[in-house]
Amino acid sequence: MMSQFFCGQVMLLLKRCHTLIEHLKDLNNLPDELKLHINNVYTELEKLADDIKEIINDPDFGVEIILKNQINSYRRYAEDVNILETSKLTLLYHFNRKDYYFYKFAKLFCEQVNYSCEEYPLISTHSSDYFSALPIENIINIPLCEDHFLLAIPDFVHELGHLLYNYYETEITQPFSKILCKYIKEQRDILKNKTPSKAYQNHFKLL
Repeated sequence: MMSQFFCGQVMLLLKRCHTLIEHLKDLNNLPDELKLHINNVYTELEKLADDIKEIINDPDFGVEIILKNQINSYRRYAEDVNILETSKLTLLYHFNRKDYYFYKFAKLFCEQVNYSCEEYPLISTHSSDYFSALPIENIINIPLCEDHFLLAIPDFVHELGHLLYNYYETEITQPFSKILCKYIKEQRDILKNKTPSKAYQNHFKLL
């Protein structure tokens, strides 16, 4: 019974991917500037559909003894599909005049500061929690009436920083990690010539 239910859920997830891909065709009326975002969503959904097909086409699909591994893969793909559907695709599907106004504002701002990421962020003007960012989805949420109160631009820049950090995380953290590791090693060497408390030594073991 569990195996049959699982197989049905996987098939349903594949159908969901195909349905979302079909919905992308309804976005042809959006400005050309957003085509890159639409194409990226399409590529991600196609990749997810192919990954799900691999589960289904596996000769051992639904076999009880390895069901746990297949369930783990399914959960990962289901989460990715859900993120795409509820964030970027939903925003594009309901994209309105204010969203586009702030998208153009964000694009202009990014060009002026030489913001060097693959694509400019999408802006959602129906935030339920002031300014916020979804770095993985490359979305910034802002309050509905913010086009009348541009003094909050610093809050937008703050959220843009989250996207930038997510995009360049390795480049940002690697140099710092090297400095930190060097410092920790130096402190451990100093401790060899002293008799620090056991608690202090245990703190260093955690690093």
